[in-house]
Amino acid sequence: MYNMGWCYENGKGVSVDYDKAIEWYQKANNSGNNCLESIDRVKQKKQQSSSVVNATSSNKNSTTLTNPPEGGIWYYKLDDDTDKTHHKWRAVCFVPNGIIDITYPFVEQTNSETFAEFKAYVKSYLKYEIRPQIIKNEGVDKKNRILYTYEYDYLDDWWYISYCFYDDFNKIEILTGGVYDDKETTNYSLLEIESND
Repeated sequence: MYNMGWCYENGKGVSVDYDKAIEWYQKANNSGNNCLESIDRVKQKKQQSSSVVNATSSNKNSTTLTNPPEGGIWYYKLDDDTDKTHHKWRAVCFVPNGIIDITYPFVEQTNSETFAEFKAYVKSYLKYEIRPQIIKNEGVDKKNRILYTYEYDYLDDWWYISYCFYDDFNKIEILTGGVYDDKETTNYSLLEIESND
């Protein structure tokens, strides 16, 4: 029963259906398995997906938002220069149906390097990373932002990162959080666009 819930939650062998996932997790929970975390996680996913609205309905900027930029490397810089807990630089490549976000794996490195050093790292990453993580496009939310969301399991807790771009793609709001954690927002501004030929 738990496995059926997981399949409906993640679209493995069936279409994603959060209501059916909750139903199967409830059945598993009622038969003695502790699935309360899974139920809460799916409810949060369902709530997130319902906040995403159709880009064409009552959205004057829908043509901009539904056509994200293609090609090139978009470099962003952390807005708060005093923040030492988040990545100072981010590089974003727009690919079909998603983005690739490139940062150093450790914040300590990211905050100490120069922009030129970070750009060299990005080029190396794009050259040697065989299967980069593609963060999927979720559509446009009620605040008129285009969303890209990545979910992952970390220390037995379900976490997500949402990249919120405004229609000109000059700003990113990055929201992070877990099922039981408050959302945290980090803001970045576009610094440079470079061809990745």
